[in-house]
Amino acid sequence: MAPWLLPLLRSSAFFLGMMILTGPVLRHRATIGDPGLVKIFVDASQSMEMSDKHLSVGRKLRIAEQLGWISVSSVDLSLQSLQDELIAAASQFQKQINDMSSASPERQSSEPPSADITKTQASTDIDDLAAAFQNWAVDFHARLPDVAVDTSQLSAGGEDPAAVPGSLRLPELFQNLVLDAQPVPDAAKTDSDSASSSAERRIQALHHRIDALNIVALAVQTVAELHDDKLLKENDPSIRSALQLFDESTRLQRAVAALEKSESSVLTALREEHEVEVFVLTESDVRRIWQSSADTEFPTNMASEQTGSLTNLTPGLTAADSGTMSSTAGHVDGPTDSQSTAATTSSRQQVHVLLTDGQHNSGPSPLPAAQILGQQQTPCFAVAYGSPVTAPDLILVRAEYPDMVFQKDNVRGSLLLRDSMPSGLPFTVRIISGNDVLWHETFQTGTGAERRVDFEFSVEEPANQLQQSLNGDAIHHTLPLELQAEIVSVTGESEPENNTQPVRLAVVTQRHQLLILDGRSRWETRYLRNAFERDDQWKVDTVIAGPGTHHKTLPRGDGSDMFPRTKEQLLAYDAVILGELPPELLTETEVRWLEEFVSIRGGGLVMIDGHQGQLKRFVDRFSTKLFPVNWLEQPLTELPQPMQLTEAGRSMAALQLVADPSESAGLWSQLPPPRTPISVEALPGSTTLIDTKVGQNSWPLLIQRRYGAGQTLYLASDESWRWRYKTADTYHQRIWNQLLRFVMPRPFNISNDYVSIDTGAISYDEGRQAEIRVQLRTPDGTPAANSTVDAILHKDGREAGIVQLQADADQPGIYRGSTDPMPAGSYDVQIRASGFSDEALQLRGEFVVRPLETPEKKFTNCNDELLTQIADASGGAFLREGDLRRLPDLLRPYSSGRIVETETPLWQSYWWFNAMILMLTIEWFLRKSSGLL
Repeated sequence: MAPWLLPLLRSSAFFLGMMILTGPVLRHRATIGDPGLVKIFVDASQSMEMSDKHLSVGRKLRIAEQLGWISVSSVDLSLQSLQDELIAAASQFQKQINDMSSASPERQSSEPPSADITKTQASTDIDDLAAAFQNWAVDFHARLPDVAVDTSQLSAGGEDPAAVPGSLRLPELFQNLVLDAQPVPDAAKTDSDSASSSAERRIQALHHRIDALNIVALAVQTVAELHDDKLLKENDPSIRSALQLFDESTRLQRAVAALEKSESSVLTALREEHEVEVFVLTESDVRRIWQSSADTEFPTNMASEQTGSLTNLTPGLTAADSGTMSSTAGHVDGPTDSQSTAATTSSRQQVHVLLTDGQHNSGPSPLPAAQILGQQQTPCFAVAYGSPVTAPDLILVRAEYPDMVFQKDNVRGSLLLRDSMPSGLPFTVRIISGNDVLWHETFQTGTGAERRVDFEFSVEEPANQLQQSLNGDAIHHTLPLELQAEIVSVTGESEPENNTQPVRLAVVTQRHQLLILDGRSRWETRYLRNAFERDDQWKVDTVIAGPGTHHKTLPRGDGSDMFPRTKEQLLAYDAVILGELPPELLTETEVRWLEEFVSIRGGGLVMIDGHQGQLKRFVDRFSTKLFPVNWLEQPLTELPQPMQLTEAGRSMAALQLVADPSESAGLWSQLPPPRTPISVEALPGSTTLIDTKVGQNSWPLLIQRRYGAGQTLYLASDESWRWRYKTADTYHQRIWNQLLRFVMPRPFNISNDYVSIDTGAISYDEGRQAEIRVQLRTPDGTPAANSTVDAILHKDGREAGIVQLQADADQPGIYRGSTDPMPAGSYDVQIRASGFSDEALQLRGEFVVRPLETPEKKFTNCNDELLTQIADASGGAFLREGDLRRLPDLLRPYSSGRIVETETPLWQSYWWFNAMILMLTIEWFLRKSSGLL
């Protein structure tokens, strides 16, 4: 016996066993005729991640039945089908009336649609439409179930209430409101009327009958809801399971489940007569994930992949080829020529199908693209996911607040809420820091609109807690405080995920330092000093010296209310207000210090002029570039008119008195203007922020100018104290706080002996550039110039980029740079500089890039109107999710062929099993006969 025979028999038997167990199948695909091409675009935006718990029980069960989650015979869903048919019929007949009206050559835009049709032919069209309506109504009436309807809550518009009794059978209600409605008047009986009047009455009669359909649809809904309540009381386990599965599923998951390759799926039915391709549609990308010709499994994990941040439906209408679309497909102004003509290059009939909630909020409108599809005879069938009505929900739309606040000050802002909940439910809005509630207030639902809620709370305690937890070796000039505004979830809300908004604050831990210099104790100086001394976030030193004061010469020293003895002491201030101080009181050295305070330190210098002309005398002592104005000889003799913001002033946040810019500009015109402003003109390179009219001419009142690293403000009046008239500190103190913060340098976030780091804002919007500012100091405290400085960015513990910082030409030791546009995430910044060790530069600045706020989950309803317009413009149809099973029948006319797929099972026969047993038997016999057993 050959030595290879026994191994061959055993291996052959083992091979046959494996083939029988795995059961390979030979598939054969044959194309007959010319099948159509169906492109299915699945909207994978964030809004498709919402659930629809608020849908009625009947609609949930109808969808569950379609998805195979419940057997067809379990429940009677005919009432939902009747209601949908009523609504669809009303919409279709209304559309035909509108199309008939818009086709009239005598259409007047100012007239109602009923007056548009004026020709004799129009009467024939109206008669035909009325006849079609009557035929449909008779057929529909015959299919209505004989159930009782409580009509006491129904209103038939202009119908006499007596015509709608309190209780009727459903067929009887339809008979009264629709079939027995006033018929369209016969043209032969209206000889005395004009043709247009006769047409108008016909149109009105049709409108009346269509309105009645909506009344009947409401009655059917009432009956369906009673039927739903009965189903729930029966406590059927299969129904409870189907409802629970529906409530736990998202729109996208249901769309994928409807397409999954199974015997009852939509794809299985479509691929019998069409080539089918499925695409994922995100904000800017169209990606094909499956095609029937490739014979691959449908990717059922599609619903778990990352979704798009916005909804852009246009790429789903402009996608011309069957490959992967460009990532910029959604960012065109409209369909391109190549997209417009692509359909004509193939003889195959194409159909587009959109599975979406219709919340288009990015890119160009999809309607022009739908119109082009219609011109190409490529219909689009829009399948709507979600309810057409807004779900009961509370939404925290936006939080408005200042991004920087002093540690001992209160944060004031507002929250914008959207309320679509039933009336009378209490809910709480709060702002929290970890587990600590900083502010809360209780309201009641039921406004049905947006409401603004103002808040105010102290940040001192959470800032102290944060400061204690931070590195003690560093000085934190600002603390990055992370808070959260939230609506405490209410029972019955559809989307609790949209109840929160982050609140990120830069808390300034050190008081701002202000130096006020004046030559006399004016009303202006007194009010400014008192205003800032009452404010805990300011440390104010006021120096008044000159003729007629207690100090004939400038008091100098290290104490309060004294002019600084050294330059370093002066540079420690954030802002200086210079009034009518006699120039001769300052030495040449001190004048240079003030210039360096602005040009090198980056401090803010505010000049408040007066009629003694002392500021004008400083021109010969200061650099002329420091002053933003030139003094004129002629005085102003007429009273000024109300103040007004210039275009530059309107756009400047420091001059906003309220959130609305238009309202703020109006408030400025109501503040008392100065009575005797100084006659000046703005120099080139300066910007006028506020002006007034004197006679026919405009005169500047507030002028701004950049100078080196800092900037100066000039006020051509010392009468801002008049802004307190009738309002006290309401605007006066706010204006001056905002102006000084505008001109003073932004504080660094964190510093040690060698480096200070500022990352600009505490948070940026996604796609923005972060501004990085660094100050380097040598061991003796002097600015470290001529270093090579890099900012190393880290995100989630990994290096995310390097920014080369450039030395500031106006400020020695200061280095600046900007990052590339940043993706969302939390970042920290570490500095690397030549001549410094890693230990000296171990500080890290922090900032957050927040994802762009999108309206994706701000609207919980489906945009039926847009989807209907897309379907109508392209020649397709509008379907609801529960009608998806109708899609294969609706698309059958768009195919002139079919695809036959056959499967031949291999190795699945008793003969192969017998052969395997035979080979094992022979192998056993040979082994036994050879003495191997």
